[in-house]
Amino acid sequence: SGSSTSTGSFGHGHFASQLGVGTTSPSALIHGTGTNSTTLRLKNTDSVLNYIHLENSTGANNYIQTNAQSIMLSADANGSSGDVRLLTGNTERVRVNEHGLGIGATPTNNNRLMVKADGNDDGISLFDASDNRIFKVFQQGTDVGRMLLRGNGQNVVDLGDGADESFIDVGQLGIGVRSSLGAELDVSGSLQVSGHISGSSTSTGSFGKLEAHG
Repeated sequence: SGSSTSTGSFGHGHFASQLGVGTTSPSALIHGTGTNSTTLRLKNTDSVLNYIHLENSTGANNYIQTNAQSIMLSADANGSSGDVRLLTGNTERVRVNEHGLGIGATPTNNNRLMVKADGNDDGISLFDASDNRIFKVFQQGTDVGRMLLRGNGQNVVDLGDGADESFIDVGQLGIGVRSSLGAELDVSGSLQVSGHISGSSTSTGSFGKLEAHG
């Protein structure tokens, strides 16, 4: 015991129910109220790993760990079924489990990164250093996906199976050829076409072997 202004060093302390710091009406096991920017500070003077250990009545072994260079969150270190979840607006946004990382989804086997669209046009985008979107893969409709790749301010690859047309407009495209392309489409190997090959009335060319099935 001591006065309200006394200071001292105590080896051990025991509180029967709740501890209030800066409040006389604690509403949790430890309830602190103050005006400092740092609400809680824990310091270990040893060089060992620092843990905040969270355990419930089932014995789930969850903890937050830091070694001064990184912070690790562990869910149920006693087993492999635990997961870490991030929520905003009381809605789960991200989940990490034994399979991988899920955004709007729970990762399953063979899906290290699993993203679930929330509706049409929702998907994954990649932006360049100037904040221009250069790649997007998204849901165009139910069971219909689409992929866009941009270059020089326009779509150069637009692939999907929805109502919009698909195209590749990359200047020159090599199939089996990686350099010194000789035409807009340069193919090394056989070319098989089911349908028609058409050109202008003035076009000329030399064909080695052409197979058309119509």
